[in-house]
Amino acid sequence: MRNVRVGLLVLFLILGALIGSLISHALKDILPFMDYGINASFGPATLDLVVLTVTFGISIKLTLGSALGILLGLYLYSLI
Repeated sequence: MRNVRVGLLVLFLILGALIGSLISHALKDILPFMDYGINASFGPATLDLVVLTVTFGISIKLTLGSALGILLGLYLYSLI
């Protein structure tokens, strides 16, 4: 049961970040400070296994809108 709750929390956080990011991007002309943020990235790292080559990398942009969306996701999760 605990794994379901953790999965639901992760879902709420990701959806909150996505919705907050979309809203901040849509409102960037009216409220330009909503689109300010920081970029964090890791990559690309390559793993060569002779038969298969895999490249890993990730990049995250955390804006004020996405941070507010994450907080909203946490709040909505706490209501469940």
